[in-house]
Amino acid sequence: MKQTAMVADTPSHECSIQYSVFCDDNLPFTCRSGESVLAAMERHNLKPIKVGCRGGGCGVCRVKVTSGNYLVGSISRAHVSVEEQAEGYELACQVYPQGDLQIAFCGPKKKVSETTSGED
Repeated sequence: MKQTAMVADTPSHECSIQYSVFCDDNLPFTCRSGESVLAAMERHNLKPIKVGCRGGGCGVCRVKVTSGNYLVGSISRAHVSVEEQAEGYELACQVYPQGDLQIAFCGPKKKVSETTSGED
């Protein structure tokens, strides 16, 4: 089951442990211990999601973790609310697997003005 904890510092990439990340209909890829899902995708030259600030502030790498254990770094609440995070929504740049993960790509959060037509 999903467990999250805050990562105090950016993890080291020196560990030899690797986890598999399964995403949508794409082939799985490996993620090293201490490496974010987004960094692993970039290392494998995978481009199914956009890349922005890589620091949890822009929200363009928004994903939903559907299974697996992971740690999460700092993220902007403008892009992932506490309620959404409880449902598995995260930013791939701040997801650090602690075992194999299953994720789904969902893209940036829609702003309220984008979800309403403005017509009365």
